[in-house]
Amino acid sequence: MSPQFSFPEDLKAPFNFGGTQGRALLIHGFTGIPNEVRPVADVFGELGFAVSAPLLPGHGKDGAAINNTDHRQWANAVRTALDTLPAQQPTVIAGVSMGALLATCLAAAQPVDALILIAPAFELFPDGKVGVALSKMGAHHLIPVLEKSEKGGDMVDGSAQQHNPNTSEIPVRALQELDHLRHLAIEALSNIRVPVFIAHGEKDRTIPARISVEVSERLVKAPEVTYHRFPASGHVLPLDLEQQSFKQALRLFVKEAIRTP
Repeated sequence: MSPQFSFPEDLKAPFNFGGTQGRALLIHGFTGIPNEVRPVADVFGELGFAVSAPLLPGHGKDGAAINNTDHRQWANAVRTALDTLPAQQPTVIAGVSMGALLATCLAAAQPVDALILIAPAFELFPDGKVGVALSKMGAHHLIPVLEKSEKGGDMVDGSAQQHNPNTSEIPVRALQELDHLRHLAIEALSNIRVPVFIAHGEKDRTIPARISVEVSERLVKAPEVTYHRFPASGHVLPLDLEQQSFKQALRLFVKEAIRTP
């Protein structure tokens, strides 16, 4: 692996590497970390893209830190990360879960060449619905966080789960920000006019795979929508059991949709 294409030792740390064949912005999910998108970065790095994977404001710490941020700060962070990449084409934006919502909003607002949605969070997960209800009642002052039932994320691969040090709490107040972002992203779907790649694990216990089918049907102006279901994987699909199959499908999409060498 060349010095331009390397990751930091800290799995929570943001990362960037250079390239001349395009640029790719990769966005992790709610309570997640940039480690989630490293396999996605592998694909773009191999294709010669410049890559940026920011750490969203408040993330990489605890639930209280995320509660002190909002959806505008997350959106500003990804916009800034994109602006720091070289001004070269093609431009691809990819996101996992909540990152897919941020990616959708950004892709609808400025020129890009392709959009990649991985387990997109266009529906609130069960604990999220409870948290939003608590927050709307003002109970987030009494119950600022909920403990996650699974540490490391919703995955089938236990080893990958153990080695993914994401936030182990669900920040209750921030769930309202996630829900607001979700509504903005739903509105933005009808303005997407570029090829879209959607991937979802069938063993996803956080966001059901049917959501990605519904999303594909809302992309009425996209010239191409490629949808892949992975039968053995959970929510954090890029890190799960079918990582290699996922990367292969993504690589093929990028090469065909934007005609990379």
